[in-house]
Amino acid sequence: LQLHDNRGVLKEVLHEALLIEVQNKYLKLLYPESVIIGPCDGSETLAEAHDVFEIIDTDFERWGANKRGRATGSTPVWVCELKEDAMFTEMFGDPDRVCFSQHQVKKFCRENPQYLSPSTTILIPFRVKTEKNGEEERFFVAFVYMGSGGALKVFVYQFECSDVWLAVRRPRVVVPCLPAGAAQLAV
Repeated sequence: LQLHDNRGVLKEVLHEALLIEVQNKYLKLLYPESVIIGPCDGSETLAEAHDVFEIIDTDFERWGANKRGRATGSTPVWVCELKEDAMFTEMFGDPDRVCFSQHQVKKFCRENPQYLSPSTTILIPFRVKTEKNGEEERFFVAFVYMGSGGALKVFVYQFECSDVWLAVRRPRVVVPCLPAGAAQLAV
């Protein structure tokens, strides 16, 4: 076996497997390359991210979605587009598999403005530990958009929200790259 000669082929096969995983009934991959969110210590929240967002939804605090998260390593993500009308539970599937920390959401928005546009929104799922026992988690979705002057605004939705997001509006969706062979994002 000459693996050193076949690394490019192996890399291409794994890349294709990951592309198949992210594209489901609801999501269409917009860019063939993944984006890396660098390591985060979990200390930053969206409710306090005034250095990135001009307007921040007060529901972050009202719903308890303003808690610090855990530290995370570098995380590769895909930027997709909604291709069929869907609720969050349909487009994302299992929130345990797709949710980021708030620090990661903030870092993505700050470091990747090329994926944000005044013509569309971007949806990024995130998790928060509850105060009850410190182990239970709640899931939310950050709704980010750029105003006409370029200022970013962030709002929060509860993951279980039953609103249907319209594909005709072409919202972008950020999801983690799942390992090849993993279940699809949405069932």
